[in-house]
Amino acid sequence: MTRFILVRHGETMENASRLCQGQGEGRLSEKGHRENHRLARQLRGQAIDRCYSSPLSRARETARVILSYHALELRTDPRLTERDMGSLTGKPFPEDYSLDKAYLYMENLDELAQRLRAFLRDILSPHPGKCTLLVSHGISIMVMKQLLCGQPGAPFVLENMPANSSATFIDLDDSIRV
Repeated sequence: MTRFILVRHGETMENASRLCQGQGEGRLSEKGHRENHRLARQLRGQAIDRCYSSPLSRARETARVILSYHALELRTDPRLTERDMGSLTGKPFPEDYSLDKAYLYMENLDELAQRLRAFLRDILSPHPGKCTLLVSHGISIMVMKQLLCGQPGAPFVLENMPANSSATFIDLDDSIRV
């Protein structure tokens, strides 16, 4: 059995202000720091074999807090970054925002799925039967969850966005391929 723990970074000041971050850095809020420490304590007894994080600071900081309870190296991979939100980056979300609506220069969901599928394939094959912590971002986690659960292309609903500093556990039979 291969286990994935998908963790969304802690709340950022931009999340609290309802600003679209996309691949912009963002800064963890005080609440985000508290959330990360709470989650790290919850995961301290969980056996984790390896950890990958988005290179964006909000994800790296979240991963470091969790890894303070685990003697593991933090590996970053740019394929775990959030969806490029194009012209929305740094701006308030539009009232009619939806995940499948196209905005100027925005990475489409198929492109995002392709890069996340390539990442998952790269880490699945050499490490079957391991528990991998992946620290990433809301939309990226929704796409990875679909890929790992064999539901690519299922509709995305904003209400299904993982909460900040939340962990989603996915257990896979080792014969599953992404």
